[in-house]
Amino acid sequence: MAGSSESKKLRWLYYYNVLSDRSDVLTMREFDGANEHAINTVATGFDATLSPSGKYMYSIGRVGESYQLQRVKMILN
Repeated sequence: MAGSSESKKLRWLYYYNVLSDRSDVLTMREFDGANEHAINTVATGFDATLSPSGKYMYSIGRVGESYQLQRVKMILN
């Protein structure tokens, strides 16, 4: 339905960051909405997680009819 928005449960990534997969883009931001970062394209509806060291973020992507595990190296400044 055009113009409608679907309400989704807020997904927390550790204590201070939330994740969104709206429009097939994995976005991470702080709990207050600050410091938004688009990480990569993803298949909507799958979880994403950081490695225990926080060095990599893992997510599920879609290529045609197939799914793939994706890994992004997190670089903190």
